[in-house]
Amino acid sequence: MLLRRVISHVKAQNWTAIALDFAIVVSGVFIGVQLSNWNAARQTERDYERALARYAAELEVNLETLQTTEQGAIEGLRIVGDAINALQSCEDTDANRAAIEAGIKRSMGTYGLHLRTNALRNLTDNSALLARQSEAERQRFQETRYYVDLFLREAEFVELIPLNERLQNNPMIELGPPAERETQYVGVDFSRPERTLLLAAPVDEACKDNLLASSLYTWERWQGALPAVIRVLRSELEDDRDFLKGE
Repeated sequence: MLLRRVISHVKAQNWTAIALDFAIVVSGVFIGVQLSNWNAARQTERDYERALARYAAELEVNLETLQTTEQGAIEGLRIVGDAINALQSCEDTDANRAAIEAGIKRSMGTYGLHLRTNALRNLTDNSALLARQSEAERQRFQETRYYVDLFLREAEFVELIPLNERLQNNPMIELGPPAERETQYVGVDFSRPERTLLLAAPVDEACKDNLLASSLYTWERWQGALPAVIRVLRSELEDDRDFLKGE
């Protein structure tokens, strides 16, 4: 319709009408481009708001995970520490034997950091979201990403190295009767029957076995780093939570 009108105006050499038609076309294209840009900007803003909401939810889950892991690690360190002290005393008492066996049982497993990081990685990797962020936001999230990546790598060693100590192969340890072990991993119930490990020699004899003491020490040394790592990570995540709340 518009094209036919332009052609007729050209044939009639009606330059004013031609200029008007041209202005209408240019205006239409300009308005269309502006509307497209506006819609794209609104979509980017909605995407960013959703990304921040997902990260806020992720923060709460991770802070709860850190609290639970810290409590378990501190309690485990107390139990294994008591076992080492009882072993070093070389006094064959029921209390010392119970403490050592509790430490052996605890050192058969370790604590580690298993955090959710999808929302944080999206905020720090997605080019569209990065373009939307202010300098303060970009710096805040990138700093947290740095600490999360660093300490998750370190925590992997903290979790795995003590498991290289095969306490069940120590001649000072024997298998006991099966007992129900109640445990959860990432929210899944892993409860199952499991045989306990018992001290196979008197404490005053077991204390002379350097391998047993060294295995308990390895657990204590590596797992002892976990509470400090958790404190740093908790501080970073709490700072992000306050930042998102504008505090």
